[in-house]
Order: sequence, then C-alpha cells, then structure tokens
Amino acid sequence: MCVEISIIIPIFEQWKFVPELLNCLYSQSYPMDKVEVVLVDNGSRGIHVPADLPDGVRILHCETPGAYAARNFGVQHSRGEWLVFTDADCLPSRNWLSEIAKAGVFGRCGNEFVAGRVDSIDKESPSVYEIYDMVRGIPQAHYVSRGYAATANLAASRAMINRVGGFNEQLYSGGDADFCRRAGKSGFKIVYVDSAVVRHRTRTSWKEIATKARRVKGGQLTRRTLQHKLWVYFRTIVSPGITAIRLLRNRQFPFKYRVIASFVYLRVWGVELIELIRVALGREPERR
Repeated sequence: MCVEISIIIPIFEQWKFVPELLNCLYSQSYPMDKVEVVLVDNGSRGIHVPADLPDGVRILHCETPGAYAARNFGVQHSRGEWLVFTDADCLPSRNWLSEIAKAGVFGRCGNEFVAGRVDSIDKESPSVYEIYDMVRGIPQAHYVSRGYAATANLAASRAMINRVGGFNEQLYSGGDADFCRRAGKSGFKIVYVDSAVVRHRTRTSWKEIATKARRVKGGQLTRRTLQHKLWVYFRTIVSPGITAIRLLRNRQFPFKYRVIASFVYLRVWGVELIELIRVALGREPERR
C-alpha cells in the first residue's frame, strides 16, 4: 500500500475505546486506501487488540512514558507524508479527513498546518463531572487565536514536523502548545478548520477530572524556566475568578450547566494548588 496519510494515536490504558474509534476512522468519506492508522501503546497494563483489526492499522509500542514521546515514536515509524493526530478517547466525524483535505494541508508542502474543532459528546442526563468537562471542553478556536492547538485534532506535513523538531518528550502536558508555538517561530501558520470535527468523550468521575487537573498542572511546571513557573503559580492562584467567568460566559450551554461547572472548578482548583506544592517539592508529575 502506498501511504499518503498517517493518523497517529497514542494510547495509555484506553484500549477499550479503540474499536469505536476505528469504526469512525474506517467510515470516513475520505478514501482510506492510502491512509494508515498508527496506534502507539505507551505502557498500558493490558492491550486489547480488536479481533477484526483493519489491514491499514499498525500497532507500535513506545517504551518512553508520555503521550508526546508516543506521538514522536509514531511519526518516526509512520510512512505518510501527511500526519494527522487525534486521541484514543476521540470520535472523528465522517467528513473529518475530507474537511482537512479541503483546507489544503494534504498535497502541498506549504507553511500552514491545520487544527480542527473538538466537541464534547453530549449525553441526555450527564453527571455533574460530565457537565463540567463539557462546559470547560477543548475550545480549539480560542486556542488557535492564541497560536496553538490541542493534538486531539491537528494535522501537518512530515516536512514541517521534521523542521520544527517534533514534540517535547519531557512534557506530560502542554506539549501540543509548545510544539505549535515553536512552529510559529519557525514561520508556520496555524489554520483553524471549524468543519473538521472530532468529538471528545467527557470524563465521568471525579477521579478522572482530578487526574487530568494534576497532569495539566504538573506539565505546566515540568522542564520550565523560573519565570514561567512563577507565572504558573500566579495564574493558578487567581484562576478561580478568571476560569469561573469564562465558564459562566460559555453560552453554548444552559445557565444551570455553567453554574454547576463553576462550582466543580472550585474543587478542581484545590487539586491544582496541591499539585503545585507536590511538584515544587520534587515529586514526579502525573502522566495519565
């Protein structure tokens, strides 16, 4: 098979989501005969490979911990000239690749790379934690306006990634923003494509919410300059006001949901403060 596009997906303890993810990928309106799907396991305790694995799927094993190390490993061992990233807990829409293609990232080596929209998966009767995760979400358009994007929905040429130098493997969180900003400094422009949609599963429990909060906060402090760390401390301390206002102003959701999300965030803020202290004392940052 002549591979033109490689879809790279890091997996850590989320193999239960893989069958539905593959079903979405192999239901794409874009022709899949020249697309490979690269699943990069990153040290899961159990790997559950679907019995009916499509021919275009490859499974790799990355020993270096961290999703960004797994993405780099996938890039190094993939064959496509165009690289598309998403996550194991995501469900790409049927026209996902077709809409990225319309943006022109496939077929030319320009100075642009693409970020698509990330929507939370709605549920009829969500728990308070699912409501929080939906309202907070992954505001990709906002991220792009600030020069970066989440790797839940990102596409670029191999030539661009080689020039930028890939993802920073020392980071467990925030490596996507770091990569995009380095790309910007290298002369590449990020383009937002609202019609290229990936749906993201909401976290269903307090444990999942708190784990992500620890991972993100620890990632903001790992391998950073003193100036950056001081900014993170300040930003975390004043975060309740800033974040609560942003959640309350998100008119995409009912006012009741916005209020619930704001109250849940106050509990999340406590987790973030504890993580600041824990990492500052030299403890290992969360990687899940």
